[in-house]
Amino acid sequence: MSKLKYPLELLIYPRESSGKGIYSLAKLDNDEISAVIYHYETETWELLPNHWIKNIVKADAVTVPEEILHLNGLGSLIGKKFEKI
Repeated sequence: MSKLKYPLELLIYPRESSGKGIYSLAKLDNDEISAVIYHYETETWELLPNHWIKNIVKADAVTVPEEILHLNGLGSLIGKKFEKI
């Protein structure tokens, strides 16, 4: 089973859906792409099933405000260059 590549390599700016987490796409250790969610409570990233990729990439997904990224210890993502997917 593939695991997230560390250091974490997000491919798109984090998005938010229904206030339950921060979603993005990340590279795996085998260089494949997976949908991921950041859990506020545990401050960890978790792999999601492949069908999530389509939902995360959708144009109407809301990007996460910088303040939320800072509050969750993800401020290093601000200003980072992301791939175009």
